[in-house]
Amino acid sequence: MGYPESLLAFRTLEEYFGKPFFGVVATELGGANTAYAFHIACQLGLPIIDGDPAGRSVPELQHSSFWISF
Repeated sequence: MGYPESLLAFRTLEEYFGKPFFGVVATELGGANTAYAFHIACQLGLPIIDGDPAGRSVPELQHSSFWISF
């Protein structure tokens, strides 16, 4: 049995960026978004980060996008 899709996506992003992530953040508060973030953090033993980019539930991705540079 393989990873659930949420964990597979998390691991795939880690592989893409070439470094392990140190925590998990929800893309918005509420609904399945928060549940997925908590599920991933729990399954991988990572901290959940209180850093929702919008601070509220929003209908579209551009409302909760933020820039991360490396």
